[in-house]
Amino acid sequence: MFEAAAWEIKKVGLTKLPSAEKLKAKLDGLAARETALQEELRKIQREEKEYDALQQNVNSLLKKLKKKKIN
Repeated sequence: MFEAAAWEIKKVGLTKLPSAEKLKAKLDGLAARETALQEELRKIQREEKEYDALQQNVNSLLKKLKKKKIN
């Protein structure tokens, strides 16, 4: 099994694995980026809800204006 793993590693061109510290630093950076992106997504979702509410209000007002014009 070790030979098969070693062969696969050589096949993709890896000769040396990164150190545990480098991997941890990379993971920490990715986790921080994920957190920032999730917060940005929540902000965008809140804005979307606000815009949806505004759109509903505008549509409601336009509907009322059309009814007044008809009557």
